[in-house]
Amino acid sequence: MRLLASQWHKLNITTFINEENNMLNVFKALPITLIFSAVVSLPVKAETILAVISPHQTQDNALKDINLLRSWLFEQPKGDSIIVLNGWNSDSIATLTRPEKQQYQAKRTILIKNQEGFSNLKQFAKSRTTPKHTAGTLHIPKLMSVISQDYPQVKDIVLIGSASFDLPEVDDEAITKGQTYPADSNLMQSYFKGLFGINDVRDRLKGKRFHFLLSNTLKPYHYGQGVERFYHLYLHKQQGKLVTFSTDKSVVTKRLFNNAKPLPMKYKLRSDTSSQPLSSLFTRTPSVNPVVSAYKPVRVRLGIIWEGKVDLDIYGMLREDSIPVYYGNKTSRYATHHKDIMSGKHDQVSIYELITYQLPISICNLRIGINHYGGNASKKIKGTLRVEVGDALIAKEYQFSAGQGNQGGDMLSVLETGHSTIYSQRFLLRDVINIKGCRS
Repeated sequence: MRLLASQWHKLNITTFINEENNMLNVFKALPITLIFSAVVSLPVKAETILAVISPHQTQDNALKDINLLRSWLFEQPKGDSIIVLNGWNSDSIATLTRPEKQQYQAKRTILIKNQEGFSNLKQFAKSRTTPKHTAGTLHIPKLMSVISQDYPQVKDIVLIGSASFDLPEVDDEAITKGQTYPADSNLMQSYFKGLFGINDVRDRLKGKRFHFLLSNTLKPYHYGQGVERFYHLYLHKQQGKLVTFSTDKSVVTKRLFNNAKPLPMKYKLRSDTSSQPLSSLFTRTPSVNPVVSAYKPVRVRLGIIWEGKVDLDIYGMLREDSIPVYYGNKTSRYATHHKDIMSGKHDQVSIYELITYQLPISICNLRIGINHYGGNASKKIKGTLRVEVGDALIAKEYQFSAGQGNQGGDMLSVLETGHSTIYSQRFLLRDVINIKGCRS
């Protein structure tokens, strides 16, 4: 069991930077080849900590990470080590070890004994620039592969950075567009077919304990819940344990050194995201008088079908959205617009317009818009709005007057004001389905 060597206290960053500069003066005589040489890791011990830091951050934030590692080194039991990895390419940056002998326990002596490791860490910090990716981004799939293969004896792994998924150069259709973390369906894939596929590597993290020290708070709250839920499932399905998921350094430190119990595993894979096609929204039988709760964020799907050779469009807009999700803005943090259909002749199931909210959302204030974009209708346009909230499904009829469309010209105004026109209609989700707990 890992024990704190002393009480955890908050460190002053400015003081550390000054101390760090003084400390690193000791290292000025080091040859440049030594500073940039590859770090040779010590034999891994059962109590070794593996700390992962992101290269996608500013110099100041990198120094703060080093400051934290420095404090952990002083808290380590004698003889234990901290191996520091680059969170993007998984390369080893440094190994820090607390000496075993009693005569080397003074803080200055510990730093001198680890001068090579801190030199490497300082060079790492100095090379940081304005991040091109999300600040703090970590390449989680690559890290899991390296950790399982190269560090089989390490139990505690601390991931310091962002939990948001940001690999813009990767074109992977298995990852749902518009999300900052993948959908559940990725977890059902083969490791060789998708970055987050784990179907054939389901025991590689057995016995390992993971601590997320987040570089930023995940807002809004239900979005943060969704991110934590995904990584909890991702680790659990590989027999790893999520022990900490926090932005608070003191919380992570205490749980790390006190051998805290893993967070309770209370999540299940959503079978519908991995097995049901998008068109299932239009083939399922609607629920009978369903009632859903406003107190628990859920996933939502919206879809329209209609009659006639005219072009209708569907819109979805949350209170925190600056613009809606629709054919012209196909992705947001929460949702994806899947098709832009030019005709309502729905004699095939694949003809539909659909928006999916992959992340759990607060449903009371979701606004749904339908616009007659184009095409000359000689008679009234009749259609059906289908809304799926969790497991509940509602079908609601709508219609437009005959005539030409207006290319979405008033849709944003209608969504904001709630005043429908002959071209555009707005529905609040609570107008379509009975939601218990919404304030009027």
